[in-house]
Amino acid sequence: MNLIKALFAAFCASVLALASPANASPDSFIDIHEEPVGMSTTHLFLLRTSTDNLGYYEALRAEIFLIVQDLQSGEEEVIVIDKFVHSSDYSDDGKLTGYSIKRDAGIEPVDPASVLRARGALPWVAIHRPMGFEPLVNITMGEQAVEVQIGGDTPLRLSRDAIQAKLSRVGQFMAENVADHPRSSSMTTKQHFEGREVTAAHCHSAELLDYWMLGQRNRPHLLRVHCAYDEDSETTSVVMRLPAVER
Repeated sequence: MNLIKALFAAFCASVLALASPANASPDSFIDIHEEPVGMSTTHLFLLRTSTDNLGYYEALRAEIFLIVQDLQSGEEEVIVIDKFVHSSDYSDDGKLTGYSIKRDAGIEPVDPASVLRARGALPWVAIHRPMGFEPLVNITMGEQAVEVQIGGDTPLRLSRDAIQAKLSRVGQFMAENVADHPRSSSMTTKQHFEGREVTAAHCHSAELLDYWMLGQRNRPHLLRVHCAYDEDSETTSVVMRLPAVER
């Protein structure tokens, strides 16, 4: 489970960074992110994760799903990886005694690597090619679309409408699949997820997720789009396929 531990170490650090005086209640922060973890000749494997502070300074609620996406049809299979709360523990006199991870009842964590092996997929860390090599990649965040120019190839274009459709699907998926966990709020957890309003207009940056595999000469290009009102607000990042521009 090293992959999951590494993923949530970063999220936990970001949540704790929001800390303010102990007598004030923080806002609820819910982030949703997609991260590629593997690829086969037929399917893309993504971790779709929500992190939620539940309205507390020292709590992290995480729900992790493995999305197995058919590269041809786009159909998705969902595998629950883990659901838990990571929080601080205190004694009756208010002293910090440690930290705990409390998983939801009935949850048996699944190792994504075991799913990749069973499906004949390669781990993303083995096929991913970090950027910084030729050909030069140029990404333009336009008002109507994101355009990606890879060297002298035909530009790849992703419309803001397509991004909005993906954001809506992911938002609906999370609202339907997260547990309605207790929180420090008059609203329920599901209501908080349903009320998130990150839209394609708030998508300010993107990165090409380059990779190489045998047997995928015409491999699909993947783009991760980052969306938020500003640097201090809730964020959503989604991974999408880039269609070629029709000339």
